[in-house]
Amino acid sequence: MRVDSKESDMSLNIIWEKGRKLATFRLIHLDIRYPINDVPHANLVLAGKEVSMLSLSSDAESDLQMMVPGKSVSIQTGKETLFSGNIVEQQVQFAQGERTVVLTVCHATQMLKTNYRSQIFTEQSDSDVFALLLQNFSAKIEEMRFKHPQLIQFSCSDWQFLKARLQACGLWLVVTPKAVSVMKPALKTSAEVVITPHVSRSIEILRNNSLLPERLDVSSWDIKQQEMRAASPAAAPALAEASLSSAGMATSTKREWHHGYSLSLEEDEQRAFADSRMQLNHISSLHASIILTGDAGYVPGQTLELKGFGKGIDGKALVTAVCHTFQPGDWTTTLEVGADLTGIFHGEMLPGVNGLHIGIVEEDKTQADDDGIHYLAVSMPALCLGKQTINARLSSPFASNGRGLTFWPRKGDEVVLGFFENDPRFPVIVGAMHSPKNKLPDTAFSDGIGLVLQDGQLNQQLVLYPQKGILQEVAKGDVKSSLQLQEGKAMLFTEDALNIEGKKSVTIKGAKVDLNQ
Repeated sequence: MRVDSKESDMSLNIIWEKGRKLATFRLIHLDIRYPINDVPHANLVLAGKEVSMLSLSSDAESDLQMMVPGKSVSIQTGKETLFSGNIVEQQVQFAQGERTVVLTVCHATQMLKTNYRSQIFTEQSDSDVFALLLQNFSAKIEEMRFKHPQLIQFSCSDWQFLKARLQACGLWLVVTPKAVSVMKPALKTSAEVVITPHVSRSIEILRNNSLLPERLDVSSWDIKQQEMRAASPAAAPALAEASLSSAGMATSTKREWHHGYSLSLEEDEQRAFADSRMQLNHISSLHASIILTGDAGYVPGQTLELKGFGKGIDGKALVTAVCHTFQPGDWTTTLEVGADLTGIFHGEMLPGVNGLHIGIVEEDKTQADDDGIHYLAVSMPALCLGKQTINARLSSPFASNGRGLTFWPRKGDEVVLGFFENDPRFPVIVGAMHSPKNKLPDTAFSDGIGLVLQDGQLNQQLVLYPQKGILQEVAKGDVKSSLQLQEGKAMLFTEDALNIEGKKSVTIKGAKVDLNQ
């Protein structure tokens, strides 16, 4: 346990790329912010005296070149590195003979926001996926045992994909000056930081129950049982205690929140999503801001305790953001509890796929999982992943128990893909299309409904005509056989031989029977 003190090391050292120092600019303001589930960043305001607004000294020109986007910056206080990253934005202003430069510097995890792509993860857990996405940061990652049959990142940044999965699992991405980790938020028995009245500069607490449900559950579609899976009730989040907890706050409604999904989720995944949804609502229902004398020892995810302020304020909570502010002669650190997360969360477990998409069937044979659910392996050109496949179910106009239309597309066919709940993990083939490559059959049915199978010279068709009746025909080259049913008549025709054979007997019956040779 650490009890905060009022002492602060105000020595601040900014190290620019290649260890260089500025010659003509001085720092007048600095903000650094480390939030959970976001990229840490710093805003620097620097000022430099210039005699002329039309020309710059060589030193000023050199300084400005050190502060362009892409350059690295490290901010140190004493022996501690408070922040390091790369400049992503530079704003230059002239006013009353003084040049002001405003810089935005982002932590290296910013690269996740600029890496825009598609990926397919097969039989991997979220922990496996996080490890791949964060492999450049030697991240410590909470273990998640459930393995997804397929997890698809569709045309979005690594950051969008990572954040959606963090929210679906109820996990926090915590970035500090020394490490990157993915953790399951949990309050520690013994607080790592204790704040008392004599060391805090100010405390502000906001409570809001407008989006706080009394109970919440999630249910999803069970394909095997053909019914909704039993709802998973959300557990009360253990993120805070006493006055810093929203658990004891009266809710705005006594009605339960029911979230139903047409996705086929596993029970563990469904339960984790329910817990995460409740967690987000509780985090967004109480905000606290504690301003202290500057200190580099605070990091997000620590257990904080307010002690000695009275029953209405005392309590424990997890720190969700750490902010440092430097002004001439002053350094403050703000610890935040809670965050407004509900506004950016709409129930998605992955960045969605909008609209219908093209798929190409890559295998003739269907695959079946352990529950006997059949899939076709299809590639999706919009993923830009070549022949890598995803498993898609097939929609049919008639699919009943032991009966149905089983027209499975063939390898190379162009099919239309839709996605349940816009989730790229759950594609379904909703149709197929002809094209200049996969051409329409030569036979046209302008006034009928037909089924045609063509393979080389072999042509088989079954056509239903509203006026003419039913025609079944098999042709190979010039040799044809056909059966036509029309207005009480049945006509069987063959150009080669016709055999009528019965194992026991053959009966031909009619008022008149003509046998012509």
